[in-house]
Amino acid sequence: MYRIVQHLTKVAVVLCGLLLVVMPVAAQDAVPTLTYNPSVCYAHTDGSPLSPECLAMIEAYPRPPVTDVRQDAATIDNLSFWRVGPDAVNTYDTPSGGVSGQIPAGFNFITAVDLSVDGWLQIQGGRWIQRDIARWTAPSFFTGAEISDGLEYPFAWVLDLSRIFVSAYPGGPRDQANERWIDRYERVNIFSVATDADGWHWYMIGPNQWVEQRFVARAHRIERPEGIAEGAKWVAVDLYEQTLVAYEGDTPVFATLVSTGLPPYETNEGLFNVWARIPADRMAGATGLPAAYD
Repeated sequence: MYRIVQHLTKVAVVLCGLLLVVMPVAAQDAVPTLTYNPSVCYAHTDGSPLSPECLAMIEAYPRPPVTDVRQDAATIDNLSFWRVGPDAVNTYDTPSGGVSGQIPAGFNFITAVDLSVDGWLQIQGGRWIQRDIARWTAPSFFTGAEISDGLEYPFAWVLDLSRIFVSAYPGGPRDQANERWIDRYERVNIFSVATDADGWHWYMIGPNQWVEQRFVARAHRIERPEGIAEGAKWVAVDLYEQTLVAYEGDTPVFATLVSTGLPPYETNEGLFNVWARIPADRMAGATGLPAAYD
């Protein structure tokens, strides 16, 4: 499932500028002598001993051959995130003033723009909430990756929070005897793929180190959809994997994680043009209708 976004000229220029000004850092600890080609491991799908060629490839590329995008520390430092809920939260026109609205019950985050009034937070849009019903939340320091090899082979980010141990073979138990656990947002190569009896894919991310697909988010390339001009700048959002890949023409140049809409406000599938671009805004829509959300 994909959501395809084709950038208009103005937005495409902005995206290109962003790609040019990022400051890359080293993607590998050392320059490998082998060209990355995980296909030498594709035949290994059952946890049996690996070939010398496969072992050499894994040793040369313990991490995907992509480049980290440096964190925008200045922007992160200027944002103040707070979590509210799970109950509905009243908003006020002024501190101790009248109720002006409500943040619906659920898993909600707000950005505070004014913390100067004791006991109150002003949020985006000018509304105020009581400070004691909100909890400060540290921002994410995750960054995407710049791609220079055309994403010929997919890679993945670990999503699981529990630092699970890998399995020694597809479908096998997760055991500390396997001597490797995975960390959230760790980036891993996919050296081989196997399918278990229930139809789930398992990825070999190291020498007979296997994880099930539901613990990771895979970034991979797709063909340019019909309706997107040759040479255009566009992005593809994979709604299952929760990944985004940006393209210049037919060439992937950037990949990152995303968080798309949950039921009943799912992110729509299809081909869309970007009609506006803003640095930040409320996640709200359908104002005045029964399906309104905030």
